[in-house]
Amino acid sequence: MDSTKNDAPDGKTKGRFCFLASGALIFVGIVVLLYLTQFQPHKPRFIIQDATVYGLNFSNPNLLTCSMQVTLSTRNPNAHIGIYYEKLDVHAIYQHQQITLATALPRTYLDHEEVSVWSPVLYGKDVPISPLVAAGLMEDLQSGCVSLDIKVYGRLKWKLGSSMIGKYQLIANCPAYIPLGNPSKMESAVKYEFVQLCKVKVE
Repeated sequence: MDSTKNDAPDGKTKGRFCFLASGALIFVGIVVLLYLTQFQPHKPRFIIQDATVYGLNFSNPNLLTCSMQVTLSTRNPNAHIGIYYEKLDVHAIYQHQQITLATALPRTYLDHEEVSVWSPVLYGKDVPISPLVAAGLMEDLQSGCVSLDIKVYGRLKWKLGSSMIGKYQLIANCPAYIPLGNPSKMESAVKYEFVQLCKVKVE
C-alpha cells in the first residue's frame, strides 16, 4: 500500500500564491518608482563667486608664481538626501596645466537644500610650465585678461535617513575669466567678482 501523500498544491493554494507574488511585485515597483522620483540623488551645484589675485608673474620665462583666493559655494539640491563631502581639494589650472598646489577643503555635510561657502587660498611658487603654455600666458598677461579653471575634486557620500550610501568621485570645473589689466603694476590684491556656474561630474 502506497503511504506517500500527494503534496501538490490545489487550485486555491496556487491562486493565493499568485496573488501574494503579484502584490509583492507591485510593492517593489512602487518602492522603485518612489526612489526614482523622490530619492534618486541629484549631483551638487558649485558656483565660483569671486577671485582675489595677490600675484601672478614669472620669475623667468618658464617658472610661474601664482597667489590668489577664490570664493566657492556649493548647494545640495536634494529635498530628501544629504551630501557628505568626505574629501575635497582645489587647485588652479591654466590651459590644462596645474599652476598651484592643491588646497584641502574642510569635510562638510550639507543637509537637504543647504548651502556652504569656502574661501581657499591657492598658491604656487616657481611652478615649471611648458614653453608653449608660458608663451600663451605671456600673451594673456599682456592683453590684461587671463582665463583660469578652478578645479575641485574629491569624494562624496549620499545620506538617506541615518544611512550613508556609496562613495563617489566628484569633479567640479569652475571657469574664472580674470581681467587683470596690467599685473606688473599691481600694488595690492585685486578682487574680481563674478558668479559662474561650475560643471560638476559625480561618478
